Amino acid sequence: MIMRQWMAGMALMALAATAVLANEVDGDEDARAIYSVLDRMHEGASKADMDAYLGGFDDGALFVGTAPEEVWSLSQFREFVTHYFARGKGWTYVPEKRTLVIKGDSATVVERLRHARYGECRGVAHMIRRKSGWRILSYGLSFPIPNDKALDVISRIR
Repeated sequence: MIMRQWMAGMALMALAATAVLANEVDGDEDARAIYSVLDRMHEGASKADMDAYLGGFDDGALFVGTAPEEVWSLSQFREFVTHYFARGKGWTYVPEKRTLVIKGDSATVVERLRHARYGECRGVAHMIRRKSGWRILSYGLSFPIPNDKALDVISRIR
């Protein structure tokens, strides 16, 4: 019961954040389309919905996770995700702020994300415009570390 309430609360936070972020792109069709792909990805992850989560990735895409060994092709990442989603277990990262650069048919989006346990995280999406719409070429998830704490963190993980 507590988990359902938590998930419902995170879903409401995601909707609220999406509404705020959508206002930042009023009038920009490409930005709206790009953010829609990322919103669907985040919603799919939260609901353990494989099609929604990975549906915006381009063939041959890469996913870069937080651990050093986590550099996956789309098929490798799908295999990893299947293990969790098959048990109904997803993960929720709520977009709080996005920075977008579009150059021709390519785009980069840097997302400040919020996770219930990890706190502030960062997602970086590299996207390409195809005839079918905007697609994710790569997505990287990381934990931003303040510069004044970097040496301490590095010494702990060596």
